Amino acid sequence: MKRYGAYINVSRFLAVDGVRNFRDFGGYPVQDGGIVRERILFRSGDLNNITEEGEMTLQRLRIADVFDLRSPPEVQKKGIIDASRFGAVRHHIPVFRNEDYYTPEGLSKRWKLYTTGGIKGFVEAYWMIISQCHNTLKQIITILLQHPVSKPVLIHCTAGKDRTGIICAVLLSALGVPDDIVVRDYAVTELFMNVTEEQKREYSLRTNSLIAPSAIESMFISKPEAMQLSLNKIREMYGSISEFLINKVGIKEEQLEALREKLVCRKGGGSDDKWMTKLSKL
Repeated sequence: MKRYGAYINVSRFLAVDGVRNFRDFGGYPVQDGGIVRERILFRSGDLNNITEEGEMTLQRLRIADVFDLRSPPEVQKKGIIDASRFGAVRHHIPVFRNEDYYTPEGLSKRWKLYTTGGIKGFVEAYWMIISQCHNTLKQIITILLQHPVSKPVLIHCTAGKDRTGIICAVLLSALGVPDDIVVRDYAVTELFMNVTEEQKREYSLRTNSLIAPSAIESMFISKPEAMQLSLNKIREMYGSISEFLINKVGIKEEQLEALREKLVCRKGGGSDDKWMTKLSKL
């Protein structure tokens, strides 16, 4: 963890059997004072391989809502789990709805941005997500505002890296978490991206071998520069993260204020510095 700097909560990485990349993305300080509430906002990869033990963990965490960002073709291929088994409601709010994105040619076009484009390619791919995620963000924020703060939520896509990473970064930024912490929260995902040779072959076959298995691994890196440049681009286009949410996503200013009031603990009851470790910067 030391590579990724910022404030990393020693208890944010949670083992949920059968689920990769599961963690709490609360507990971070905000710029105008306070801390994002812990044990309310969770992120992960998909839940398709979750075990009974994993479901019991989600039940103990009191997960109330599961936001599934996967596309309709992904859901059709991989299936869904019954979230009610651990007391939650599943909301299918895909970032990409157009099935053309998931033809072998469509996948190849997007994935080549990751495999051959370097940081610039990641930023271009992330701008595609940002351009398509307005409805997803609006629904997540709307549901967060409907619930009392005591109802935790889980956001996931397939790997829990790109679509989930963008959504979580925008939410943290909207709450006032500084960029250096936001981008490092994204970057630690790389620690969980252990891709097997079988998985590389599977991903390659989904593109009709237009992308070789040897190139697939580069899709699973998460460099902080890619997220930082993506946040910068939102601000260049819209002025700020808040203005993006208000003018493009359709969130009202008073809703943003209500979201901050609900999810940021100004004093006591949210997070305690004894659980925080100040790690060295990159």
